[in-house]
Amino acid sequence: MSRDSSNISSNEVNENNENIKLIWLDTSHCSPHIQSQLNELNSTTQFHTDLNRCITLIKSITDKQIILIVSTTLAQTILSQIHSHPLLVSVFIFCSNINEENQMELMNEYKKVIQIYSDYDLLIKSIQQIIDIIEKRVLSFYLFNQNKYYTNDLSKTSASFLWYQFLIDILKQIPANEQIINKIYEINKFYKNEINQFKNDYTKEKSIKLFNEKYFIRKLLNQALRTKNIQLIYLFQYFIIDLYHQIQLNKKKYQNKKILKLYYGQKILKIQLDELNKHIGYYISPNGFLSTSFNKNNSIALAKSKILSDEYQSILFQFEINPTFQEITFVEISETQELIFNIDTIFKINSIEFDISLELWKIDLIYNNPIRNKLQTYFQSIKKFRNENSFLIFFGHLFTELNQSKQSEIYFDILLDCLSSDHEDIASIHNQIGNFMADKGQLKLALEKYQHAYEIRRKKLPNNHPHIAISLNNIGLIYKDEGNFDKALDYCQKALIIDEINYPKDHVLKAMTIENIGGIYKEKYLFSKAKTYFLRALNMSKSVLPPNHHFLTDILNSLGKVYCDQGYYDRALTCYQKAFAISEINYTNDHLQNAQTIENIGLLYKTNGM
Repeated sequence: MSRDSSNISSNEVNENNENIKLIWLDTSHCSPHIQSQLNELNSTTQFHTDLNRCITLIKSITDKQIILIVSTTLAQTILSQIHSHPLLVSVFIFCSNINEENQMELMNEYKKVIQIYSDYDLLIKSIQQIIDIIEKRVLSFYLFNQNKYYTNDLSKTSASFLWYQFLIDILKQIPANEQIINKIYEINKFYKNEINQFKNDYTKEKSIKLFNEKYFIRKLLNQALRTKNIQLIYLFQYFIIDLYHQIQLNKKKYQNKKILKLYYGQKILKIQLDELNKHIGYYISPNGFLSTSFNKNNSIALAKSKILSDEYQSILFQFEINPTFQEITFVEISETQELIFNIDTIFKINSIEFDISLELWKIDLIYNNPIRNKLQTYFQSIKKFRNENSFLIFFGHLFTELNQSKQSEIYFDILLDCLSSDHEDIASIHNQIGNFMADKGQLKLALEKYQHAYEIRRKKLPNNHPHIAISLNNIGLIYKDEGNFDKALDYCQKALIIDEINYPKDHVLKAMTIENIGGIYKEKYLFSKAKTYFLRALNMSKSVLPPNHHFLTDILNSLGKVYCDQGYYDRALTCYQKAFAISEINYTNDHLQNAQTIENIGLLYKTNGM
């Protein structure tokens, strides 16, 4: 049974895919003509006539760069309240007339004001230029610790690094499916005409030229890659693969053997610069096809552009590349003095220093070949730890590591619709979709998915295969949630028998099964047995996991609840405090795991007068 993969609205897709929030504010409604022009620049442009609502909106934005267009009648009032917002990057003011003295006074007081316009055509052109600069400069680098092979505890930035490294291989493995593409078109109607026009004129030999010259396509592709929007990436599947291969082919024809010096000017937040400063010597990878320049002065000008606020630091990335290395692939665009690196290019942070004369930070990056072998070692350790040999399944798990469960769900839905019913990963796909349903409380549907995955695995795999144990565990947990504890215990104990065969020594998957059994005994009010299993799971996990692994938080909270049920309140408090300390390291302050641990501590104090 296939689920509908079109489970995200058009507004959600467009909103999530835009890096910039364009906001118009005036006391009267914006004309349809201006609205149309601004929507072409940014599909999520918002138009406001209510000053207070507009201020509330701007203050609530935490993940997009804001461009404000405001009339002179409201400029002073709104800027006095939101000018210091770190994500407000540029302000445009429009008016019918304003004297030069007032204009200079306003621009001197508020440094983010780019210009004051009375001509709407000039206003639109100026906004377009700013958006072009910002979109071209939207680049993130993701770090990878080359010394960390045993990756049972992926950091968010390492997960992103691996995501971009494996993307091309994943896209090659997923068959094209016209039905899914049509569904994606239906929820992305804003893009349909542009993409269809692009496809009609497309050949793979044109991919580099189109990427370099078609602003809309380049912008949309870069946004899709930056946000890891799997629907739009799947829509561009053939283009991404063709572009990747054409860059590889162009590199083979490259004759120049001299060391190349390239530049990339950008502004980044100080907190991002501090993070890079802590990781000199680490490997980093960009979040897309990276366009660099041979022109140092132009890159410096971009880095020192005044379009972004003072919270941003001017950065000049300097690349030193030996073109004779076969593994590094790129294409030179002579017309624009640019060089585009392929999506999976890896650099090493060689040095970071502040240049007093240029008044900017210089980050020197070099290409380093041996990292490829280290990545393979890294991935082998992942497969061993998770008992997961499939790139397709592992790639979907990376979304979860990145707290992008919605994208993960869409990804597995696409796989289910694209792959044949006898594909080697189909059981794991059903199992993962069951996980999503269970998380939503859809227990009946989740159980159907888990049982379907179990039946496929029983037919294809040996009786004691680790994936059989995973299915048994999942089915058992659904029965536990439904209150059928005896049946739940039966399934999880069968899973443990298989785990004992596969993992005679300590292993995290066996520890998870043991914790599940402890949870069932707790629900049966057999607290002594529950404590025994939780302690066993905790000790086993400590022996195979890093000391601050997030899985320990779950076990400590479970153990704390049992101690609380038994009246050992001091022991319970100790467990909760240890859980919270680990949770603080792994999660943001507003994460659900933090909230749950704090709630446990609060309830303990409240109910027991501590």
